[in-house]
Amino acid sequence: MRKPCAIEREPDALTYAALIRFARAQGSTFSLTWRPRLTFDANAKQIERALRSSLIRQETTETWPGTQLVGHAAIVRFYTLSPGAQAVLDAAARLYAWLAPNRPEDLAFYTHTGRYWLASIAHERDAFIDPGAVDVRQLLASVPGLRLAQRPSKSPAAGSAPRRFEPTADDVILSHVEDAMSEWQTATHALGYLEKADGIPHRREGEATLLDELPGTVRRVLDLGSGDGRLLDLVLGARPASVGVAVDFSPPMLERLRQRFEGSERVQIIAHNLDHPLPSLGLFDVVVSSFAIHHVHHERKRELYTEIWNALSPGGVFCNLEHVASASDNGHARFLAAMGRTADDEDPSNQLLDVHTQLVWLREIGFTDVDCYWKWRELALLVGRKANDVRD
Repeated sequence: MRKPCAIEREPDALTYAALIRFARAQGSTFSLTWRPRLTFDANAKQIERALRSSLIRQETTETWPGTQLVGHAAIVRFYTLSPGAQAVLDAAARLYAWLAPNRPEDLAFYTHTGRYWLASIAHERDAFIDPGAVDVRQLLASVPGLRLAQRPSKSPAAGSAPRRFEPTADDVILSHVEDAMSEWQTATHALGYLEKADGIPHRREGEATLLDELPGTVRRVLDLGSGDGRLLDLVLGARPASVGVAVDFSPPMLERLRQRFEGSERVQIIAHNLDHPLPSLGLFDVVVSSFAIHHVHHERKRELYTEIWNALSPGGVFCNLEHVASASDNGHARFLAAMGRTADDEDPSNQLLDVHTQLVWLREIGFTDVDCYWKWRELALLVGRKANDVRD
């Protein structure tokens, strides 16, 4: 049985909203706790009234996920996650806002069988996930910025204070992938990837669609996570008057780039890790990326999209040929089967995110004509443009 894993930092803003959406998409129920020894204000009482239509049951108990009281009990109310209930949860804007006196306490989510998959202890600013009750891969892909971590916990408090159920290191699923990303520094991993990439089904269809989205006149192209330069070569071939900047951080990939573009005055090669802010490289008419951005964590993805927006000239286009998250476990399994792979073959550095979330981000940042212009299973082409009348 897998032990709980801790949520590293409080989900708030976009991360919190995505967490609530994920819970509702899973058909989850939820609970909130009223402790008689605490005082609740008018806002908390209004929340209680607003949730009455979604109430399933209530229990008077000393125990709920994450907490064990000693010597007294609390009222735990269980609810369906209806649209109205979702609006109430959304209004809190962050996970640890569920705290007296303004709100009932300790938001928790449950599967349809009644097993909790998320528990929170708001006054301790603590929360954890039960990976045996939820698909953690899908959770991380659906909730941008959610980070799960293995870490030591403080000792439980004595006396009548709530006692925390401690996450342990056993079987914890982590969102950190630094060790996996370091594999890209090795020739074995990088060249093994290139060998597999050459056989990706329908890849040429995605690349052809990307080329169709290029402006008629292109002067400068930025390729992020260039790999061996395959996509940049295609773009420069389609726009012979253009020059390109290739960015990658893997030494084997950088060597492949040098080999491909040896003697060319049209390509500048930059060693840079996309985990870090882009260096100042000037403005570009086109920014492209091919199966690279899904390796950075979700918060960094959004930051990177903003940096791309800032690097585009008015009228420029961003084309991201990307590996995205499936909408279901079955969809992911079918993708792996179509690729001739198993779960054991998956790249541990993958941090897949659904198409919808990424398109929403692009629109919020300011891109126009945002859409998924091509898709085959977990491979998708996400495109956004910078309007001609935009002035930075």
